[in-house]
Formats: sequence, structure tokens, C-alpha cells
Amino acid sequence: MDLSIIIPVYNNEKYVVRCLDSIFSQEFKGTFEVIAVDDASKDNSLEVLKAYRNKEARLKIIEHKTNRKQSITRASGMNASSGDYIMHVDSDDWLLPGALENLHSKIRKTKSDILVFNVIRVNESGKRIPVKLVRKESCTSDKIMVQNLFYGSSCNKIVSRSIIDNLISASTKDANTTEDLLYTIEILLKSDRICTSRDIYYVYYVNTESTTWTVKPDDYLDNQCIVLSQLYKIIKQFNPEKLFVSNVLKYVEKVILLQTLTLSLIHKTAYYNTSHLKKKLEQFQEFDSAMFRKLNGSFDNKTLLIINSFWILGIRKTLSVLIRSLMIG
Repeated sequence: MDLSIIIPVYNNEKYVVRCLDSIFSQEFKGTFEVIAVDDASKDNSLEVLKAYRNKEARLKIIEHKTNRKQSITRASGMNASSGDYIMHVDSDDWLLPGALENLHSKIRKTKSDILVFNVIRVNESGKRIPVKLVRKESCTSDKIMVQNLFYGSSCNKIVSRSIIDNLISASTKDANTTEDLLYTIEILLKSDRICTSRDIYYVYYVNTESTTWTVKPDDYLDNQCIVLSQLYKIIKQFNPEKLFVSNVLKYVEKVILLQTLTLSLIHKTAYYNTSHLKKKLEQFQEFDSAMFRKLNGSFDNKTLLIINSFWILGIRKTLSVLIRSLMIG
């Protein structure tokens, strides 16, 4: 099998057929399989998948009897896959024509472990905005040079099977936000050669009903406790350069600070489990003690929280939260 495409599905009966159609209508000279993993959906997603399988034998379905969240769901698909290369596609997104043929050809020609490509973002009103994270095409073994391309989605990457075995990130339980960071950072650290393409092959649909958009700030921060535990294991396992670790932690710092600010100003409450989050962050003092002190101070003092937000998140993001808090009153 040349290519395995993993689709995690949860309560997405409205969009999953569009996603599947975009894949099975591809003109691809090789062989591919699609593995849809239903994570105990409460709507008719599973029934929609089974009906689709009746007309398309290349669709395999895995059923989770209980909801196991995104990381385990993706891992279930990867464990059942047989392709030389792996792609992840979210069930409310879709592929553009020519994606499979071009991506498979490029990753084989460049002999890379990972090929990163651009995406286009489409909102519910149909407005299209290209997200050009990849500015230039290159191949490198310098992981710091391409590190900024690995803080977001797992869906803008095609990956060699040789680097997906025994992933620490695949054992991440109960995390539904930022879990992609663990997968992408780990495959980057396991890779020897990373290539980039400026071409757009993937459409990311801004689904405001999805978990990403509806998660509450306190639940989001609970997820960060899980993510931090796994991130620490990954860093210890692969022992990357100090600058690499510092860059990852700066990204995590922004994520945590933004949600803490939102929780404090808009939801008018302090994070109820600050001590738990502090304990997870404490592991990273050996890498960045300044970050630890800044976040600790932000948890305990609203004035420091706002000051640090302006300094770390920037004026635009911080003002956006402040203005929303004033409008809500």
C-alpha cells in the first residue's frame, strides 16, 4: 500500500461525506486506503461511514466504543494502517484535486521523512484565505530551521511510515486540544530529512461547532496539563538542542497565557486548578526558569497577567481579549 489516510471522526455527520468524496475522487496512480476512526460519535456519523463503505471498499472503519479523544483516535488509525506514507485528514476538511498524486510523488522524489505543504482556510460563509506557512521550498536536516512549521496541525504533512512507530504522543489520553503539537514535534525529532512545498493541497474548514472552537478555557488548560506531561517525556527521550526546546516552550507559554487571560478577564474566574498546572510546568524549569516564573506570576496576579500578556502575546491579541471583556461587562 502506497498511502494510508487517517480520518478521526466525532459527531461530524454533516461534513464527513464531503471529506471522503474529496479523497476517493482523487486521480492517483498508486494504491491508497482510508481509515476512518469513529470515536464513539453520538450522532449518525458511524451510520454515514458504513453506508459509504458499501460503495467504496478502500474505506476501512474502526469503531471506538467509548470516546478516547484525538490522540488515541489518530493512533488507532495509524496502528491499523499499511501504507508506506501516512496522512491525517480531519473529517470536516477536504483535499484539493491532485493532492495525493503530487504529494506522494514529491515525498518519494525528495526521499524525505516528512513533506510539509500549505493549506487554505475556508469559513462557514465560504470565504477562502490561503495560509502560507511555507514561504520557500527546501529540504533540510536542520530541525530548528523548520520548527515553526510544526506547531500547528498534523494535517499539512505527509509522513514516512519509518518514523511513526512507538510514538510517545500516540499514548496521550484525554487530550482534545494542542495534542497535534505532541505528534508533530515528535515526528520532527525522529526525522532525518524534512522537505517543504509552497503548493496548497488541503482545505481547513473553520467549523465553529468543532471541539477546537467550543472548548472552554478551563478545560483547555486542563488539557495543557496532559500535553505538558507528554511533551516532557518527548524532550527527555530525544534530548534536542537547547534552542529547539526553548522555541517549543515559547509556543506553549503563549498558548497557556492566552487561555489564562481569557479565563480571568472574560469568564471572571481564576483557574480552579492552578497548582496542578504549576506542577506540570515545574518540570520545565531546567530548560527555561524565566518562563516558569512569568507564568507563575501571571496565575497569581491579574496585573502581572495583563503586563506579561502585552509582552509575550503582543498588543493586538491582548487588546482583543481586554476589549471583549469590557463589552461583556
